[in-house]
Amino acid sequence: MGNSEGGLRIVENSDLLYEYNKNVRPAVISFSLGLDYPASCPNLLAGFIHIKPNDSFKQDSILTCTPLCLYVIRGCGTTKIADEGQVDWSEDDLLVVPYQTQALNHFAHEDTAFYYVHDEPLLKYLRAKPAEKAFTTTIFRSHVLREKVESIREKPGSEHANRLGTLIGNPDISETKSLTHTLWALMNVLPANSLQKPHRHNAVALDLVTYAPKGKCYTLIGYDLNEDGTIRSPTRLEWKSGSAFTTPLGMWHSHHNESTDEDAWILPMQDAVKMISKLEILPNEIFFNIFSHLLWNDILTSFWLLNKRFNSLIYLNFSINNCGIIINKTSLSYKIFLSKLFPLISNCSSLINSIRHIHLDGTCPHSYDFFNKNHCIQNYPNLKSLILDQFYLSKVLINNLCFLITGRLNELTMILDDVFTVFELEKELLERAATQKIRLHYACFIEYIIEHAPYIERLLVCLKTSWNRYQLSDLASEKFEQSNTISSNKAFDELKENALSNVRYTEFSLPSCRRGTNESVHLGKYLVPFLSKHMPYLQTLCLWKPDDFPWSSIRPDFNRARYELLARQWSKSLKTVESINKHVTLFENDLSQLVEQLKQFVYLNIYGHIIDEKVEPYRLMIQKRFPNTYFSIEKSRFRLWI
Repeated sequence: MGNSEGGLRIVENSDLLYEYNKNVRPAVISFSLGLDYPASCPNLLAGFIHIKPNDSFKQDSILTCTPLCLYVIRGCGTTKIADEGQVDWSEDDLLVVPYQTQALNHFAHEDTAFYYVHDEPLLKYLRAKPAEKAFTTTIFRSHVLREKVESIREKPGSEHANRLGTLIGNPDISETKSLTHTLWALMNVLPANSLQKPHRHNAVALDLVTYAPKGKCYTLIGYDLNEDGTIRSPTRLEWKSGSAFTTPLGMWHSHHNESTDEDAWILPMQDAVKMISKLEILPNEIFFNIFSHLLWNDILTSFWLLNKRFNSLIYLNFSINNCGIIINKTSLSYKIFLSKLFPLISNCSSLINSIRHIHLDGTCPHSYDFFNKNHCIQNYPNLKSLILDQFYLSKVLINNLCFLITGRLNELTMILDDVFTVFELEKELLERAATQKIRLHYACFIEYIIEHAPYIERLLVCLKTSWNRYQLSDLASEKFEQSNTISSNKAFDELKENALSNVRYTEFSLPSCRRGTNESVHLGKYLVPFLSKHMPYLQTLCLWKPDDFPWSSIRPDFNRARYELLARQWSKSLKTVESINKHVTLFENDLSQLVEQLKQFVYLNIYGHIIDEKVEPYRLMIQKRFPNTYFSIEKSRFRLWI
């Protein structure tokens, strides 16, 4: 019936299994289960049926089981059910029939192959006989199953899911969401060029490969995991369309699709009797779904150390992107964090090794304790993503980040804290000149990123408002001149002209062109010169602005002593026709300069806010100045495709 590897029964392609009692070939491993009746696992029997074109077959196993599941591997035809009439079926349909008092009559219009699963072994074990129907005969059409899975794939975050599939639930058994009262089934897609990470079940799974790209799909299966989460000394099972295999209880296995353009489909079925009796018997996928609705600290405090399986599930959950340590909730008890969570994380090497993502919010005191007590974030060897929100750059943090960006992190996002806030947080540690020194720290760190990550293609730096007082030209190869002390230290004299030459996409958050100091409102005029010199191959630019779309400004300089009065007068003048026309001209000049100096530029995206009276003048200007482009203009957003 097939071959065995590592104690596993492998059922080969169904073409090899047809000639047994003329039409039926069960996948029997009773001898290894210690049973004296046919079984593929303790409670279920699976097998194949072959019917030639224009031929019929009477299936009497329905007389000795409570559900019979038939998956149409190929072909089309009809099945006559004595008490319920006739059912038409075709390729990839799933027919589920309850206990019957008369045999089923299958008729094939063309060459047909069925895969079947039923619970006769369970009844044999119980020394019982079926007495009544537990549900209504149901047929699940192939297009319905596939469309449901595709809809799940389109949901946000599905790219991080370890499994993309839909539980096939019978409406008559809604309380357990199972296929029948004794069977659980899942229609599952394994996308091209993907893998389903190692996992295991607490019930034997009977897996049917409904489709697999030839020579591109396989399952690795073994008893233990390596430190990196891969399976130790695995057995490799090759997938073939129409073949079946079992994954024994408790064994680790991972599914792999190495095709670059074709999805694979698999239909696992499991005994559902145990699943409704114990929480631990639930499939791993159910627990991952539960975990997705819980905070990471709740997962640890609720499930950690229950048993080895739950520990393994937590390891796997943390290894998924965006499911790591996230400290941004003030509701997290400070006492619990210090007494339970931090010691637990720090003293468990397996847990540390599984963490791929850390997100720390500087407004939460636990975030600083994470660094102050942890000292070295380098202790997390598999960390790939780090988000620091409203943080200040202390010496310890800079040293850690400099190490991480040289060869470990795939993603680093920093939203730096206001320097005056930093001063308040470190007032016992820093001298009164702290604000200047902190700025030097920031500049040196950005320089370090550029020097040690020369092939960076995307750079996003979000600077808080106090940075607006420092001109963008500081980044455009000019020296610091804010004080003699800073100037003599020279954070960096010149930014290497090719340091950012690989950048194709960048974002800038610019200050207001209307409100602020005389220096900050004119900051935007340095934008295009900076981009053309240091990012000459830039293709996409995203700007975040608190007001109008132009990044240059026509606001005159205000005397500081009369700022409030002059600012009010200026604001009132902005709605006049003269002011609107000036801003139209200004915006045209900004756009023209951008397009002319960046030869490969293709897309501009600006988030801001304009008054209703400017929408139409801006639209007419774009149509006239850039007639062969596509654009979209709204009150809060402007987009231009070159």
